[in-house]
Amino acid sequence: MAWLWYGVLAADRLLRRVPSLIQVWLVEYFLVVPLAFFIGKLVDIRGAYGCPGTDETLDGTLWGCLGLSCVCGFFFMKNLIAPRFSAETWTPRVSTGLEVGDVELVVANRLATVTYPFLSSHPSYALLLLPTSWLPLMMIWATENQGCSTLYWKASGIAGLWIIAAMVVLRLICWYGLHCGQEALKEFAAEMRGVSVARLGWEMAWKPTLVLVTLMHLIVCVPIGIMFWQEHRTIAALPPVAVEMAEDAPPPHVFGSDTPRRWLRVEGRIIGDPVFWPATGENRGGNNYRGAAVLVALDAGGEALLLAESMGVGDLIGDIQEANATGRISSTGSLANGFSEDQVQYYGFTEDDFPPPREQGRVLLIHGYP
Repeated sequence: MAWLWYGVLAADRLLRRVPSLIQVWLVEYFLVVPLAFFIGKLVDIRGAYGCPGTDETLDGTLWGCLGLSCVCGFFFMKNLIAPRFSAETWTPRVSTGLEVGDVELVVANRLATVTYPFLSSHPSYALLLLPTSWLPLMMIWATENQGCSTLYWKASGIAGLWIIAAMVVLRLICWYGLHCGQEALKEFAAEMRGVSVARLGWEMAWKPTLVLVTLMHLIVCVPIGIMFWQEHRTIAALPPVAVEMAEDAPPPHVFGSDTPRRWLRVEGRIIGDPVFWPATGENRGGNNYRGAAVLVALDAGGEALLLAESMGVGDLIGDIQEANATGRISSTGSLANGFSEDQVQYYGFTEDDFPPPREQGRVLLIHGYP
């Protein structure tokens, strides 16, 4: 049982610093995200990446974002330039099981209070920006193959990544270039007696930071990874579409309908050029589409008209780009028997922009994933 007890003690030494590391992460998070949105709006107003500007004015919310990021930036720079050791105390809260009205009474468990030394700045804390970096990355990925209407989110994502990169560089320069904090670490190591500076930095900073960042990614990435794996298995198990299935196609899908869709795989090659139906009203940059469609020559014979609703146009464009590179298109869609009035009105669906079906027939599918 000795090894188990040693493991418990090691976990206690690692995890007791997690509250202070989360505070560092939150300060940096509220520095990066509001500032990224502020810069993204400035870019959106002026225009970029071939998109015209909106000529809007900054509202109070965005100025508030800038103010919040400035406050957090002050504490970020203060810890970088003048890092110090401090005795941190953390007391967990427990539920008493009592309620005052509709509010549950929670009290501090003083018997479980822990006190530990914590260095306010260290190069390892740059790893805490990894969880934050996923937000701007997702904004960039979500706007891929989208029109100029999403410039604000794209610019915010790019700005966020640049801010994160600048913060990492600043932290490394202050520590290794200006030696801010190294003296404090050496003095504390001298007080510990027998513990080297490298060992102290590993035990007090690198190890707990690595554990926290790993746990944060595992909590999110494992469920998402399982969902993606299940989705790919589901798609791989779908039957390929054939023109004969058009006879048994369900009626057009209606907004709010609970009618189950029949999902199929589309395998073949693209015939002609895809058709894009532009968005009605103001179409910023002229590259925002309410619908799109492409004609596919199926491997099993016949044709499939693959149509994408407004939210799925970007995914269909991605499939078309992959088909242009490989010569084949591989996608999925739900079988349909014509178009509903809503699909015609809001997405512009029509077969008039394509040649008449060939002798082998044609089947209609709405692009999407089960």
